[in-house]
Order: sequence, then C-alpha cells, then structure tokens
Amino acid sequence: MGIVSIYPALAGIPDLLEVVDSNNKALLLMPQEQVLRQHLPHRRAMLIVCDRQGRIVLCRLHGQEQSWGFALCPVPAGASYEDTACGVLASWGLPPLPLHSHGLWPPCATNSYAFTACYRANLHCPLPLAASSPLAESMLLDMDELRGIASSLPQQLAPEVHWALTQKGLFSLPHERR
Repeated sequence: MGIVSIYPALAGIPDLLEVVDSNNKALLLMPQEQVLRQHLPHRRAMLIVCDRQGRIVLCRLHGQEQSWGFALCPVPAGASYEDTACGVLASWGLPPLPLHSHGLWPPCATNSYAFTACYRANLHCPLPLAASSPLAESMLLDMDELRGIASSLPQQLAPEVHWALTQKGLFSLPHERR
C-alpha cells in the first residue's frame, strides 16, 4: 500500500510539501526544494529501525560521505507521518511492521525546521543487506557502539541521532520498558 493523500488531484505533482504554522497546521503547498531552501516549517517522519537484538540501523546520509543517521523523509502534501514512515520500510523491501510513536520534535534549525515525528520499528526478520538493497550501506550498532561514536566522533552522526539519544525509553527493548 502506498502513501494515501488527502489531495488526490495533486497526485501527479511530485515533491509537494505542506508549509505549516507553529501549531503544525497546514498553510500552503510548495515544492520541497523551495521549502527546504527557504527554511520553512514543514513535516518529516523519522524512522528508527532496530533488529531482534536491539541493534539500531544507521543509514549513510545522502550527499554526506562521513555522516550517519536514521531514515528521515519529508511528509508529502496530504500524507500522514505514519504512512510516510511505512513507505520507508516498503522502499527497503521490509514487510509492514507495527510502528511505535515516540513523539513529535518541534521545528528548529537542528531538524531543518520540520515537525519531526519519531517512530520506531522492531524487526522480526533479517535485514535485507544485499548489495542491491537500499540498506546495503547501513550500519547495525548496539547502544554501546552508538554512544561511543556519539561521544568520540559526534560529527559523524546527524543531529537527529544526538537528539534521540536524549529521549528516555526510545532505545530500550519492549520487555525492558516496564
């Protein structure tokens, strides 16, 4: 299932985002390139994927050779945060998984002025890491490894990773959250 839009008449126009106000209410539609260039508030979905052992998937960020982060995707005009995050899983060749919401990070310079909804998905199957997979250039890190990189090589990690490390319970396995 693809992303469902509340603007079906705009289905043929690619890369439209909703510019939002300080209450996350849509004001207008603009091309993604203009929204990002002008630093206008918009919406993004952030997806943190963990395997059975609680290891976290970090992806190489586009255009940044030495930077790693979580899957981040602008929410297309008319789509929901959750549908956007599910679309990331589908683009990776993963089956639909339950998403666990971990709140909304308000817009600021660090997160590209986007209301960023944070989701976590726990895998119950092996990651498709074949050379042809979108995950071929990803890393699987346990919490000690992630914290080690964050403290010794902070410039290697995207700001979203540093933010996520401060969020209580985000990386604990479901049976550890009691």
